[in-house]
Amino acid sequence: MVKGVNFVGLRDVGDPVELAKFYSDGGADELVFLDITATPEDSATMTSVVADVADVLEIPFTWVAACARLKTPSESSNPAPIACR
Repeated sequence: MVKGVNFVGLRDVGDPVELAKFYSDGGADELVFLDITATPEDSATMTSVVADVADVLEIPFTWVAACARLKTPSESSNPAPIACR
């Protein structure tokens, strides 16, 4: 997980799973993650991290990633109607 302002000066601030649990235990009622590396690095959404976060949270969370290209359901193992690559 990184922290910065306007996506400049990003610095590593820790493990997303540990931080999710920290904020949840601290009273957060919802978390939102913005996956800013998916499009510039042409990588897929970090689905293993999303699954690990889901395992430790009892509160709702949203994982947002920009899509460089949309996949149709037949191209994706994700059951959602539209999936990012």
